[in-house]
Amino acid sequence: MDKINILLLRGLTREARHWGDFPDQLKNLDCVNTVNCIDLPGAGVRYGETSPLSIDAYVDDLREKLKSDNDGRPWAVLAISMGAMIAMQWCKKYPDDFKYLIVINMSAKNLANPLKRLSLGTVGFIFKSLYDQSVEQREQGIKNLTTNINMDNDIVKKWIAYAHDCPVSIPNFFRQITAAAQFKAPNNLEVATLILASENDHLAHVSNSKNLAKKLKYSVLKLHNIAGHDLPLDDPKWVIEQTNEFLREKAN
Repeated sequence: MDKINILLLRGLTREARHWGDFPDQLKNLDCVNTVNCIDLPGAGVRYGETSPLSIDAYVDDLREKLKSDNDGRPWAVLAISMGAMIAMQWCKKYPDDFKYLIVINMSAKNLANPLKRLSLGTVGFIFKSLYDQSVEQREQGIKNLTTNINMDNDIVKKWIAYAHDCPVSIPNFFRQITAAAQFKAPNNLEVATLILASENDHLAHVSNSKNLAKKLKYSVLKLHNIAGHDLPLDDPKWVIEQTNEFLREKAN
């Protein structure tokens, strides 16, 4: 198959550096040309910008950023959580931009009830972390909430450094969560889609991904029975294996 470019999109308040070495591992696939990570407005190197209030607005913003990297090769987008919402809306709005779509542990207003999108315990943690906790406590709490397998506590030190370096403002946090809360998954997409989900995700219930697979005609669903919400952090090897198998199968 021809080599492809892959765009990676992270989720709520996260930035490109939170992928860790996952992009480098992904680059090692024979079918991959380049891997591109773009920060959402309001996060990462763009933390000084105002986050949009709709998923649609994120799409148009990021599409403009990606234009300069268009080398004529086909593109895939691999995205997690809120990033997956943006990726799906992108493929709906501009179906010719991507040949392949890989979404990880996503959720949507029309796929599950609110408590299966974000549990009460999670909501409580978010508000407590914003107003009553230190950055150190918050980042450790995020790791506890989003990972089930990864035992590398040094990663929290890196996240703390990122948070001090590029702090996501409280207004931008609420703007991002407002956009995510309103998102509805498309009824169908013309783009070949791989849905990866964790059965033990404590943030976005797996029923979101299962219901999405029922909606999308050209989709494949693969489930991980141990990992948490941050599947690429918990088991990057599995994510890359599933991605490689999917890309090769769809290319033939």
